[in-house]
Amino acid sequence: MISFFELFLIACLILLVNVVGFYLFRKKWLKRLDDHKKSTHRELSKELTSDFHDEVGSHLAKILSIAGILRLKTTTDQQGAYLDKIIESSKALFSGFGTLVWAIQSERTKCRDIYLEISDFGNKLFDASSTEFNCRIDEEGALRYMYYKSVKDVMLSIKEIVTNAMKHSQAQHINVDFGIDQDILNVKITDDGLGFSVDRAKLSGGLINLKKRSERSNFSYTMDSSNGSTFSLSIPIEHV
Repeated sequence: MISFFELFLIACLILLVNVVGFYLFRKKWLKRLDDHKKSTHRELSKELTSDFHDEVGSHLAKILSIAGILRLKTTTDQQGAYLDKIIESSKALFSGFGTLVWAIQSERTKCRDIYLEISDFGNKLFDASSTEFNCRIDEEGALRYMYYKSVKDVMLSIKEIVTNAMKHSQAQHINVDFGIDQDILNVKITDDGLGFSVDRAKLSGGLINLKKRSERSNFSYTMDSSNGSTFSLSIPIEHV
């Protein structure tokens, strides 16, 4: 015959099983709800950023078109210089905003995706230039994944370095090479131009931005101007 104490123990075990079961069910349900909210938020963010990108792109295209027409009709060097600045700033804004939207919309980014974006950016940038632009990536590096938080800063850093080389280096060749060393993506940007003063460059807005981005996204960089200019970025990537 079962004693009262044994019945009490059985009742406690049944209660414990129900409490644990309810806790696990609630935890699973809350996770599903949280995943649904994140998914909905992510889709909404994609839709909004895409619409905003199209809207900004449309207005910037109009600004560039009007500025281009006015540039052809300018009569003074001062007017031409102002219009050149408007055109240059509009292009930089569109490029930078495009990178932000691209980073937001990318669920998981392969190193190959970064390479393709930079390759397309560089080819368009130097399309009407005598400078030869090349972008390369090795087979192993193409398939590795970036950490999501570093994608935007890495993209903007490479684009800014390439853009500054186009503006100031007077180089005949500019190369961007992507390579993998274990769990590090190495990006080397080189040119055969005039080089730069390292001390003076450290005070420039471009290098200040590069320093901030590297600290925020946990990647390192070096620069050298002994023969043209070389920037080397070392970015941690996902472990295989």
